[in-house]
Amino acid sequence: MVVLENKYAQNLEIYNDSPVCILIFHGLSGTPIEMRHLAESFSKQGYDVFVPIIPYHGISFDHLLELKDPTEIYEWGKALIFQKKQPRKNLV
Repeated sequence: MVVLENKYAQNLEIYNDSPVCILIFHGLSGTPIEMRHLAESFSKQGYDVFVPIIPYHGISFDHLLELKDPTEIYEWGKALIFQKKQPRKNLV
């Protein structure tokens, strides 16, 4: 799995010690920064917010072409949801 970590594609995390976390996924070939305003809006309401960089996203379409099995991203997403839900009362 290719999860790119660079200055153009980083997870966006905002913590408010809330029992509720809002998980936002960016669009195809996008990055978390595109969801910044939405994340900030939820954060101002007191929620924790997490916008992850999706595997194979963040640099170019060439990286998306490296994805051979789309279920890989689905399984990654399921694992992320499970991970983020553990310490919280609610995950939205």
